[in-house]
Amino acid sequence: MRCWFFLAAAREKGWECWGVDLSSDLVSFAQERYGLNVATGAVEDQEYPRDFFDVVTLWDVLEHTLDPRKTLMKIHEILRPGGLLFVITPNIDGLYPSVSYRLARVINYWPHPTPPAHAFQFSKRTLRRLIQGTGFKIIASQDRCIRLGYSLNLEGRRLSAMRVMYAFFFLPLGWFGPTVGAGDEVLMIAAKESDGKAR
Repeated sequence: MRCWFFLAAAREKGWECWGVDLSSDLVSFAQERYGLNVATGAVEDQEYPRDFFDVVTLWDVLEHTLDPRKTLMKIHEILRPGGLLFVITPNIDGLYPSVSYRLARVINYWPHPTPPAHAFQFSKRTLRRLIQGTGFKIIASQDRCIRLGYSLNLEGRRLSAMRVMYAFFFLPLGWFGPTVGAGDEVLMIAAKESDGKAR
């Protein structure tokens, strides 16, 4: 839902905004609550003109797509030359997920989002390779910390003893990860190169 808050804030600053979401419920929320111009479906199914957008943001989107490469190739097509792509996605090589996964294999419990919630898991290396392989140039990358409640899938659920132990043990790792270049979330900013062609 942070995408709708972002679009509403961008519109207040004078940007002309469009949005796409697979969830019809979230599209209805964005339209009714914020009056946003939002469509239901995948971005690759929309009929935007070529070289149309100055900026495209994928806030917590790419890990849910069934074909991330196809999604990025469509974005490459609809971004103008020099246009910017912002991607935020979980980092599977982050300190919290990598350490917690080792423990999960022993106790058979891992609350990190997995299919069907996330169709793909990216590391910084695989995300960088995917973005560059679809005609973009990475211009910035930032390690970030995901809210622990999200990583542990706590929203709207009762706290079991296992979840409390996870929170107690892994909270320091989540906070510390970005300081050593191993945040459990990554922001990458890329530009469509003027003569770049999606490969």
